[in-house]
Amino acid sequence: MQPFDKIQEYSKFVCEQIRWQSAHGNIISEIENHIKDQRDAYMAEGMAEMEATENAILQMGDPMIIGTQLDRTHRPRPQWGLLLLTMAIVLMGVLVRHFWLPITLSRSRMIFEIISMIMGLAFMGVAYFSDFTLIGKYPKFIFGGIVGLSIVIINISPVLNGRAYYATFMPLLFPIGFVAILYATRSKGYLGIVLTGLSFMILSFITMLIPSASGFFNLGVVAGILLGIAVYKNWFGLENKRGYVLVFSMMALPLIVWISSRSIVFWTRFESVFMPSRSTLGGSYISDGVKRMLSNAKFIGHGHIATGLGTSDFQIPDVSGAFLLTYLIYNYGWITFIGIMSILAFFIFKGFKKSIRQKSILGLMVSLSIMTTYTIQVLGSVLWSFGFQLISPMTFPFIAYGNIAMVINLTLVGIMLSVFRTGDVVKDKNSSLAKRERFITLQEGKLIIDFGKK
Repeated sequence: MQPFDKIQEYSKFVCEQIRWQSAHGNIISEIENHIKDQRDAYMAEGMAEMEATENAILQMGDPMIIGTQLDRTHRPRPQWGLLLLTMAIVLMGVLVRHFWLPITLSRSRMIFEIISMIMGLAFMGVAYFSDFTLIGKYPKFIFGGIVGLSIVIINISPVLNGRAYYATFMPLLFPIGFVAILYATRSKGYLGIVLTGLSFMILSFITMLIPSASGFFNLGVVAGILLGIAVYKNWFGLENKRGYVLVFSMMALPLIVWISSRSIVFWTRFESVFMPSRSTLGGSYISDGVKRMLSNAKFIGHGHIATGLGTSDFQIPDVSGAFLLTYLIYNYGWITFIGIMSILAFFIFKGFKKSIRQKSILGLMVSLSIMTTYTIQVLGSVLWSFGFQLISPMTFPFIAYGNIAMVINLTLVGIMLSVFRTGDVVKDKNSSLAKRERFITLQEGKLIIDFGKK
């Protein structure tokens, strides 16, 4: 048997004791590299290669004992806390929609909502137990699938209020498509810069076809954050920042086109938010009415200037969607807003905390993009319900009505929890992020295997 075969045989025997298959790659690499380093050290002292290899393996210790100990620490990290918190938010949404709002769903709509919730939870479960690294392994398929599906849905969707109705929530998936391309091209220099910029432009123009201002805004924020990290970490391997000026210029082009094509709508909403005295359309009327109701809401209980849904001269529009929070605050008090937002804020805090701790580039990008998308949905809904109607929110995730949004958001949460569950064993190629700490080290002539690290 050749020396290299002995090393492979040893590492294979160790991994036979470890049940988590995904961890095998890192462990094999760690063990074999250490044995080779120690072998080379012995050979430098004059030993023959076979003898040096055998001594290096002997120094490692009994492979069964090492494998058994590594099996105890190298296991997926169940995300029970965030799973239960997600379920609590979903159930809170059911409570709000069916017991606190003055709306009775028809039997057919109730059935569709139940089916959507079951589908969403099923997709979340599948995503949770799936391998999120498929996003990095098949970036063209992921990006092309999202783009192709969006175009098909836009073309078959009925138009409601000037928008392709079925495609309204597709932009929630666009950051995943952007992440796939960014990850695949991050080490390709200027070519990677151009491909990343083109992917952003393609996704941006699809949001214009829907059209979805909130989807465009969300994609821009996610892309800006990830590219900011790329600049800081020099993922593209450029010696200067000219490439990043290029990609940000490419990102600015869709923004210019968007604002130019919808300048009247944009300016009207801008006036209603920042210059209400100059607003000539209904935006200011709704904004003023919402702000007036909120200013007269109580901490607990019904506001004191209205009955029913609103004031004598103003009715809260769309209480099941965009203005859900406005209705809850006025009719039940600010305590409802504080309770709901406390739970959502805790979810957001935990999600971002786990995201920024990811050691792989892919895990960081995927989880950050999903958490940013979720946070923008929440903040957009809050601002809209408070009378700042500049960009209409896609949905108030898990709380407001929206069957398609429910399915997509639950799937995204499942992908994010998959990152948190298995991200510790993901190893990026050409990673410029902090490297994983080694669990096998040699200090002062002593072999140290830290079984507490993953």
